[in-house]
Amino acid sequence: MFSILATAIGGGLATGALLFSQGPLLAVVGAPLGGSACAAAAAFALYHRRGEAGRAEGDHDRSTDEMVAILRGLAAEGRRIPEVAPATDESAAPDRQRGVA
Repeated sequence: MFSILATAIGGGLATGALLFSQGPLLAVVGAPLGGSACAAAAAFALYHRRGEAGRAEGDHDRSTDEMVAILRGLAAEGRRIPEVAPATDESAAPDRQRGVA
C-alpha cells in the first residue's frame, strides 16, 4: 500500500509540474488525474507480480508434499527395529574350547 501511495503522490506532482507550463488551472486539475493513473499502474504492477508468485505457490505445495512423503518413509524405516540376538558372552567361548574354566 505504501508503494501505491508514494507512486500516486509522485505521479501527481510530476503531472502538475509538466502541466504547469500550460497553465496553473490545468496543472491543478490534471495533477489528481495523473496521480490516480500512476497509482492504478502501480497497483496493476503489484497485482501482476503477486499473481505470478501465487501461481508458483502450487509448485511449492508439490515439493513440500514430496518432502513430507520422503520424511514419512524415513520415519517408517526408523520404527522398524531389526531383531537382535540376545547378548552372549563370546569371550568365554574360546576359553571353554581350550579347557580353561
